[in-house]
Amino acid sequence: MERRRMRPFKQLTSGKTHSSRWLHTRRIQQRQTKSTGAWELVLRSLRSFDKLVNHDHFAITITSSWGASLVKEIPNRGTWDKASNYYWSTTIPSLARKLSKGDWVFLINDMAGFSPKEPSNKSKEDITALKSGIQHFSSELFRKGIHVAVLHGNPFAREANCKPLNASKQWFNRFSNKCILPGRKESLLRRKPLDDALSDLQRQNFVKVIDLFDIFCPQDHCTYNAKNGDILYRDEFSHPSVEAARLSSEVIRNSFLHHQFGRPSRKDSSPEES
Repeated sequence: MERRRMRPFKQLTSGKTHSSRWLHTRRIQQRQTKSTGAWELVLRSLRSFDKLVNHDHFAITITSSWGASLVKEIPNRGTWDKASNYYWSTTIPSLARKLSKGDWVFLINDMAGFSPKEPSNKSKEDITALKSGIQHFSSELFRKGIHVAVLHGNPFAREANCKPLNASKQWFNRFSNKCILPGRKESLLRRKPLDDALSDLQRQNFVKVIDLFDIFCPQDHCTYNAKNGDILYRDEFSHPSVEAARLSSEVIRNSFLHHQFGRPSRKDSSPEES
């Protein structure tokens, strides 16, 4: 039986520190990261792909580099600059060579840094670099017939700085502390510059944008609870819970199974002959 493949490339941030991961779909490969908590988060997020693996015969590979930039076009001048450079100059090209026509790469990042409360020249430059980097990365992979998906930004739950125990009403704590998250309207307005960039990439067939915002904020007021009452976050750093991953699974699954890609706008983006 043929096993389809998908490589989610996963980057998560906590504060200013980045931890990047990528998943692939033929063989399950796991590479330990510098952060045990970050690695646990990756394993929890795999619940989003249960049906793709068990029912649709996808397989997943994860790789990770603590401190890597979201795309190589974003300068990395911090403590992990060498790790980031190695990741993008050596690790990613090596893995990309193992991909085949029909594979997916899924970019899963904490995008909050691209949507600050007050837009600035720097945030605009960051979004421009992100867009350029994704476009370049997608163009390279498209020549081999490989598709790219990008996870859009979720609500800004980390700004509430609340533990789930305090953010959600419990039977033993009916009058729980009010953890104030930016509301739906405010969050979507903050996210608009990023949304414009990702939407433009999707219109040009560089990526498929996967947006889970409605799952993480199903009402006008964003909270720690899903529509069915499940807790969406496992800590105050906005790391999604296992329940949130499972609630997201159908949106992710449908995106990979039913999306039809056209040809990217760039003339040099045609896939290689197979």
